[in-house]
Amino acid sequence: MLGASWGAQAFIPFYSADIKSDSAAIPPLNFDSRDKGIGDIIFSPLVLGWHFSPELHAVFALDMWAPTGNYDKDRPATTLLSKNIWTFEPVLAVSYLKEGLDISAKLMYDFNTRNSDTSTDPGQEFHMDWALGYGLKNGLTGGLVGYNYWQTTEDEVNGVSKTSDKSRVGGIASGSNIGPNRGHSP
Repeated sequence: MLGASWGAQAFIPFYSADIKSDSAAIPPLNFDSRDKGIGDIIFSPLVLGWHFSPELHAVFALDMWAPTGNYDKDRPATTLLSKNIWTFEPVLAVSYLKEGLDISAKLMYDFNTRNSDTSTDPGQEFHMDWALGYGLKNGLTGGLVGYNYWQTTEDEVNGVSKTSDKSRVGGIASGSNIGPNRGHSP
Protein backbone atom coordinates (compact mmCIF):
# COMPACT_ATOMS: atom_id res chain seq x y z
CA MET A 1 0.00 0.00 0.00
CA LEU A 2 1.59 3.30 -1.15
CA GLY A 3 4.76 1.30 -1.73
CA ALA A 4 4.90 0.31 1.94
CA SER A 5 4.64 -2.85 3.97
CA TRP A 6 1.62 -2.67 6.24
CA GLY A 7 0.42 -4.00 9.55
CA ALA A 8 -1.69 -3.23 12.61
CA GLN A 9 -0.91 -3.19 16.31
CA ALA A 10 -2.50 -2.97 19.77
CA PHE A 11 -1.03 -2.40 23.22
CA ILE A 12 -2.88 -3.45 26.37
CA PRO A 13 -0.92 -2.08 29.35
CA PHE A 14 -1.23 -3.65 32.78
CA TYR A 15 0.26 -1.78 35.71
CA SER A 16 0.89 -1.81 39.43
CA ALA A 17 1.49 1.64 40.91
CA ASP A 18 2.38 3.00 44.32
CA ILE A 19 2.39 6.81 44.48
CA LYS A 20 3.11 8.76 47.63
CA SER A 21 3.32 12.50 48.17
CA ASP A 22 3.99 14.25 51.46
CA SER A 23 3.02 17.92 51.46
CA ALA A 24 2.33 19.71 54.73
CA ALA A 25 2.02 23.04 52.88
CA ILE A 26 -0.60 21.86 50.37
CA PRO A 27 -2.81 19.19 52.03
CA PRO A 28 -4.46 18.02 48.74
CA LEU A 29 -0.98 16.93 47.62
CA ASN A 30 -0.58 14.71 50.69
CA PHE A 31 -1.63 11.22 49.59
CA ASP A 32 -0.63 7.58 49.41
CA SER A 33 -2.26 5.82 46.46
CA ARG A 34 -1.79 2.20 45.42
CA ASP A 35 -3.55 0.52 42.54
CA LYS A 36 -3.18 -2.02 39.78
CA GLY A 37 -5.14 -2.81 36.69
CA ILE A 38 -5.44 -2.15 32.99
CA GLY A 39 -4.40 1.12 31.39
CA ASP A 40 -5.76 2.79 28.27
CA ILE A 41 -5.55 0.53 25.22
CA ILE A 42 -3.53 1.91 22.30
CA PHE A 43 -4.31 0.65 18.82
CA SER A 44 -3.15 1.45 15.32
CA PRO A 45 -5.40 -0.02 12.63
CA LEU A 46 -2.88 0.77 9.90
CA VAL A 47 0.91 0.94 10.21
CA LEU A 48 2.89 1.66 7.03
CA GLY A 49 6.60 0.85 6.73
CA TRP A 50 8.94 1.87 3.92
CA HIS A 51 12.40 0.46 3.20
CA PHE A 52 13.91 3.08 0.92
CA SER A 53 17.28 1.33 0.88
CA PRO A 54 19.10 -1.26 3.00
CA GLU A 55 20.12 1.66 5.25
CA LEU A 56 17.04 3.94 5.38
CA HIS A 57 13.68 2.89 6.85
CA ALA A 58 10.54 4.81 7.88
CA VAL A 59 7.23 3.99 9.56
CA PHE A 60 4.00 6.00 9.76
CA ALA A 61 1.03 5.15 11.96
CA LEU A 62 -1.93 6.76 13.62
CA ASP A 63 -2.00 5.56 17.23
CA MET A 64 -5.33 5.90 19.01
CA TRP A 65 -5.52 5.84 22.80
CA ALA A 66 -8.94 4.64 24.00
CA PRO A 67 -10.17 5.53 27.52
CA THR A 68 -10.49 1.88 28.57
CA GLY A 69 -8.40 1.92 31.75
CA ASN A 70 -9.66 1.86 35.33
CA TYR A 71 -9.37 5.66 35.67
CA ASP A 72 -10.61 7.32 38.87
CA LYS A 73 -9.81 11.01 39.37
CA ASP A 74 -9.82 10.49 43.16
CA ARG A 75 -7.21 7.67 43.01
CA PRO A 76 -3.94 9.17 41.64
CA ALA A 77 -2.33 5.77 40.97
CA THR A 78 -4.99 5.01 38.34
CA THR A 79 -4.10 8.16 36.39
CA LEU A 80 -0.62 6.91 35.46
CA LEU A 81 -1.80 4.82 32.51
CA SER A 82 -5.44 5.91 32.25
CA LYS A 83 -6.25 9.48 31.20
CA ASN A 84 -10.02 9.11 30.60
CA ILE A 85 -9.67 10.77 27.19
CA TRP A 86 -9.25 9.76 23.59
CA THR A 87 -5.89 10.68 22.08
CA PHE A 88 -5.15 10.63 18.35
CA GLU A 89 -1.39 10.48 17.71
CA PRO A 90 0.20 10.59 14.26
CA VAL A 91 3.61 8.87 14.47
CA LEU A 92 6.61 9.05 12.14
CA ALA A 93 9.70 6.95 12.87
CA VAL A 94 12.90 6.99 10.79
CA SER A 95 16.05 4.87 11.11
CA TYR A 96 19.36 5.04 9.28
CA LEU A 97 21.56 1.94 9.76
CA LYS A 98 24.95 1.62 8.08
CA GLU A 99 28.15 -0.24 9.00
CA GLY A 100 27.44 -0.26 12.74
CA LEU A 101 25.94 3.24 12.85
CA ASP A 102 22.33 3.55 14.08
CA ILE A 103 20.53 6.91 13.95
CA SER A 104 16.83 6.70 14.81
CA ALA A 105 14.02 9.07 15.77
CA LYS A 106 10.32 8.67 16.50
CA LEU A 107 8.19 11.83 16.27
CA MET A 108 4.67 11.98 17.74
CA TYR A 109 1.97 14.67 18.01
CA ASP A 110 -1.01 14.19 20.35
CA PHE A 111 -4.51 15.57 19.82
CA ASN A 112 -6.41 15.03 23.10
CA THR A 113 -10.15 15.09 23.74
CA ARG A 114 -11.97 16.35 26.83
CA ASN A 115 -11.90 14.59 30.22
CA SER A 116 -15.54 14.91 31.29
CA ASP A 117 -14.77 13.86 34.91
CA THR A 118 -12.48 16.86 35.45
CA SER A 119 -13.91 19.29 32.82
CA THR A 120 -10.36 19.49 31.43
CA ASP A 121 -9.33 19.82 27.80
CA PRO A 122 -5.65 18.77 27.83
CA GLY A 123 -3.35 20.70 25.52
CA GLN A 124 -1.80 19.22 22.41
CA GLU A 125 1.65 17.63 22.76
CA PHE A 126 4.72 17.02 20.60
CA HIS A 127 7.23 14.43 21.76
CA MET A 128 10.08 12.42 20.32
CA ASP A 129 12.32 9.52 21.20
CA TRP A 130 15.74 9.32 19.59
CA ALA A 131 18.86 7.16 19.55
CA LEU A 132 22.40 7.41 18.25
CA GLY A 133 24.54 4.30 18.48
CA TYR A 134 27.55 2.59 17.02
CA GLY A 135 28.64 -1.05 17.04
CA LEU A 136 32.18 -2.24 16.32
CA LYS A 137 33.12 -5.56 14.71
CA ASN A 138 34.45 -6.85 18.05
CA GLY A 139 31.01 -6.57 19.69
CA LEU A 140 31.61 -3.33 21.59
CA THR A 141 28.60 -1.04 21.22
CA GLY A 142 27.75 2.34 22.67
CA GLY A 143 25.35 5.15 22.19
CA LEU A 144 22.99 7.80 23.44
CA VAL A 145 19.21 7.65 23.78
CA GLY A 146 16.82 10.36 24.78
CA TYR A 147 13.39 11.83 24.69
CA ASN A 148 11.91 15.32 24.54
CA TYR A 149 8.38 16.49 25.25
CA TRP A 150 6.70 19.86 24.66
CA GLN A 151 3.08 20.73 25.36
CA THR A 152 2.20 22.99 22.43
CA THR A 153 -1.19 24.38 23.53
CA GLU A 154 -2.53 25.26 26.98
CA ASP A 155 -4.86 23.09 29.01
CA GLU A 156 -8.39 24.40 29.46
CA VAL A 157 -10.39 23.80 32.64
CA ASN A 158 -14.10 24.60 32.51
CA GLY A 159 -13.46 26.40 29.22
CA VAL A 160 -10.80 28.71 30.69
CA SER A 161 -7.27 28.55 29.25
CA LYS A 162 -4.49 27.90 31.77
CA THR A 163 -1.93 30.29 30.24
CA SER A 164 1.75 29.60 30.80
CA ASP A 165 0.79 26.13 32.01
CA LYS A 166 2.62 24.21 29.26
CA SER A 167 4.81 21.27 30.27
CA ARG A 168 8.29 20.51 28.92
CA VAL A 169 10.63 17.69 29.79
CA GLY A 170 13.60 15.86 28.32
CA GLY A 171 16.08 13.17 29.16
CA ILE A 172 19.27 11.62 27.85
CA ALA A 173 21.18 8.46 28.73
CA SER A 174 24.31 6.76 27.47
CA GLY A 175 25.39 3.18 27.53
CA SER A 176 27.74 0.57 26.17
CA ASN A 177 27.78 -3.16 25.79
CA ILE A 178 30.36 -5.82 25.10
CA GLY A 179 28.88 -8.81 23.35
CA PRO A 180 27.52 -10.00 20.05
CA ASN A 181 26.94 -7.11 17.66
CA ARG A 182 23.43 -8.07 16.53
CA GLY A 183 21.63 -6.11 13.88
CA HIS A 184 24.61 -4.06 12.76
CA SER A 185 26.84 -4.44 9.76
CA PRO A 186 30.50 -5.17 10.44
